[in-house]
Amino acid sequence: MKLTVRMLKHMIKEEAVKIKKCLTESEKTVKDQVTKAKEVDADEFAETLEKKIDIIKALGLTETKLRRQLQTVSNRRKTLAKSLSK
Repeated sequence: MKLTVRMLKHMIKEEAVKIKKCLTESEKTVKDQVTKAKEVDADEFAETLEKKIDIIKALGLTETKLRRQLQTVSNRRKTLAKSLSK
């Protein structure tokens, strides 16, 4: 089957209609979500944000410890490989 210009234009129009439908549906859901959103005090978010920041800091410290351990293990592996090759 050979695609003609007419067929391509028809296919493009169909896809454009599908995209427009999807966009209007997603706009409706976004509007619904905005109207359903509750207002909360900033204090609640500040506490959870502070906790998350503390966790990130702790994970950063753990990451540095693990990187040091990895460095020592890789150094040991290199020295053992060198000693085996001699």
